[in-house]
Amino acid sequence: MNAMTRMAAGSGSLALDRLEWQALAIGLREAEACGCGGVAPPSRLSRLWTFLTGREAIRPLADPRLETLRRFVCRLHWNSPDTEAIGRELVAMGYSRNQVTAIAALDGRINIDLSNA
Repeated sequence: MNAMTRMAAGSGSLALDRLEWQALAIGLREAEACGCGGVAPPSRLSRLWTFLTGREAIRPLADPRLETLRRFVCRLHWNSPDTEAIGRELVAMGYSRNQVTAIAALDGRINIDLSNA
């Protein structure tokens, strides 16, 4: 059962499914590794870097909801200015404000402005 289904059922649950937790874990791991990735195609320089070092650039997740969740957690860690906008995007995608606030609290962020969501 995904977040959208739980919202439709009116459960108001803070629970996340296995894939959502995995996306959170990926975001936290990437934040600790000093990079959040992006959706831009790899540049010549990044391809050269991969060729020389064997380390590939961080790629976005295939599911847009999970990618937004991953990005949100990673940007939270770095106090990025677009964190609240991504939080509002998660609410628009079907996550509850309580879920987004609880996810933000995982990184110690108590107050997050989700108004206009």
